[in-house]
Amino acid sequence: MRRNTSMIQIIHAVVTHPELFYSSVRAMIVFLIVLAGAVAWTYVLYWQFSTPRQFSELRPKACARLNVVEHTKLSLALPEALGAASRMRPAILDYYMREGTLPATNAEADLFAPDQYHGKSFRSITVLPGGQIEVVLNALSGVDGGRILYVPTGDWNALSLHSWRCETPDYPLIECVMPSCSYKPITTTPTTPPVVAQPSKPATQQQVTQQVTLRAVALFDFGKATLRQEGKNLLDAEVMEKIKADPRTVALFDFGEVSPEVVEKTKADSKSIFIRITGYTDRIGNGSYNQKLSARRADSVKQYLLSQGIEESRLQAVGKGGTEPAVGCEGVYGKKAIKCLQDNRRVVVEVVEQ
Repeated sequence: MRRNTSMIQIIHAVVTHPELFYSSVRAMIVFLIVLAGAVAWTYVLYWQFSTPRQFSELRPKACARLNVVEHTKLSLALPEALGAASRMRPAILDYYMREGTLPATNAEADLFAPDQYHGKSFRSITVLPGGQIEVVLNALSGVDGGRILYVPTGDWNALSLHSWRCETPDYPLIECVMPSCSYKPITTTPTTPPVVAQPSKPATQQQVTQQVTLRAVALFDFGKATLRQEGKNLLDAEVMEKIKADPRTVALFDFGEVSPEVVEKTKADSKSIFIRITGYTDRIGNGSYNQKLSARRADSVKQYLLSQGIEESRLQAVGKGGTEPAVGCEGVYGKKAIKCLQDNRRVVVEVVEQ
């Protein structure tokens, strides 16, 4: 009887004083929000202070900079990327069983080109010399350009699918999320030599009389080596016009603007002048891929200048990949690194006299 009376009194209070009921509901909602926030912060603090000691000694402040959003992106990205790389290991094993050695490229392992292997969080998977498997992450992972390496270990005569270890050479934040993937920065320079097209005559002492540096973003789409129309217009304005205006180089080309006598005389006086085109990339991604991309971009500029009437024997295309950076951006990672390193992604056009 008392319980029924209490319920009636509660219902009566709600009906006669609804504002009290709504205030109670609002207070309960606020309490639940505060409780959820406290739980979230407890998780963040626990995760940051439980970072493996090995990583803390290498980069003590890096993990502290990783917020919850970045941690979530990496947590979702790494299983997909590493799973895709692990599925390539049988092909390497098959090659080793046939040839008695390790493949150095995707083609040797009977695999597709690196950029044919891509997912939501990674852009390529590459087989490197020594049977290493390199995964390059994309922007959705939160560390665009971050690399993960599967490095073979142990005796290859008794190789199994577990004979790889995980390393990340340039993004220590990956180890924050996956401690089993050790951060081991590469301190040596790439062993693959740049492909350099030599000038038509042996070089002695060279003097650069003109130099124009163009950002790659103004000439090409991301990861591409085909000149956009905007890039061609920029080459016309920044390179061709300056070459035409220089009396030492104008007669090297058949522009129809000078007499044949002047052309022949100037050519005789300017036999040692040539144009050197050098392509560069940044440090992000695979070194071998960047080297080839820089060479293709330099060759694209060369072919355009050739189409504008410059003699082919006067053009030299050079690809130098990520070497000779204009800026270092040490300690910068992710999207900030991409923005910071944009001056390294460039094409330099020089008029050289030797």
